[in-house]
Amino acid sequence: REPFDLRFRLVGTAIVDAHGIELTGTSVADLRPREYADLIWRQYLDLLRERAPHVFGIETLGSEERWSRQVVFRAPLSSDGEAIDSVLAVDIHEGDTEALNALFTGD
Repeated sequence: REPFDLRFRLVGTAIVDAHGIELTGTSVADLRPREYADLIWRQYLDLLRERAPHVFGIETLGSEERWSRQVVFRAPLSSDGEAIDSVLAVDIHEGDTEALNALFTGD
């Protein structure tokens, strides 16, 4: 569709808590920091181009040398069997969730 955009239709509570803001209805381009938004945008474009499920992982080093991990599974979906019109995403966070929150909020 034009103009092309990637919007979050529904975002769970744990993701909202990690990001520090409500993301439902927002664009991938609205994510912070900007580098993270660019990374996620490219991941979605790869998923759409390849038309296949993907698994992505991000590791973040927080305060006191504590690590946080975010693993995301995304699968393209189609209501007509041809055009990809939505993506199912499942995120798993483990480790220092404060480090992950600091990445997204800049704290």
